[in-house]
Amino acid sequence: MADEDTGSLKEQNRFHSDVLDCWDSQTTSMYAFVCCPCAMATSRTQIDGSNWWANCVLATIFPNCSISMFRYFVRDSYDLEGNIFEDCLTGLLCPCCATAQMLR
Repeated sequence: MADEDTGSLKEQNRFHSDVLDCWDSQTTSMYAFVCCPCAMATSRTQIDGSNWWANCVLATIFPNCSISMFRYFVRDSYDLEGNIFEDCLTGLLCPCCATAQMLR
């Protein structure tokens, strides 16, 4: 029974879907692919209630820095496993998929 509890706790400390599971939610993925800065702004605003417009401008001017920072905020807010290196790498390789993951 203890192993089952430990396993469920590990599942809770991870994103619910993988970065490359972009099309699990087609509307979310389309939003992230059509306007990635807007989607990044939405994900950050949903977490901390910050100004959507400021987040969108930040994501437009500094996209790679913003995606890494926003992923960090998501992980920190939900106490998810990972580190800033993974956030930076994911943001550089596929920012749209990373944004869709945060929105899911």
